[in-house]
Amino acid sequence: MPKTINTLHQTWRSAQLYICFHRDQKGERRNAPKVWPPKNANAIIHNDPHEQETFVVVKSAQGEPAQDLRIKLRPDKVVLRGDYPDA
Repeated sequence: MPKTINTLHQTWRSAQLYICFHRDQKGERRNAPKVWPPKNANAIIHNDPHEQETFVVVKSAQGEPAQDLRIKLRPDKVVLRGDYPDA
């Protein structure tokens, strides 16, 4: 009888939802966007990504930032990126 080898290993360690605000509470454009992790892990996907973005950062199980993944949630598409600079 052949032996079954289990090659399952952990790829991802954690996922964190973030909201990126491009305008302040007065409606003025920020020099750099404010990145905020909502406590209830719930976010509205804004219709204009230049105003506000919603994304999830998935951390690599190996602990190497170069292997992390960012998932941008837009009203018309989902963008997967592994080459983003740390924000």
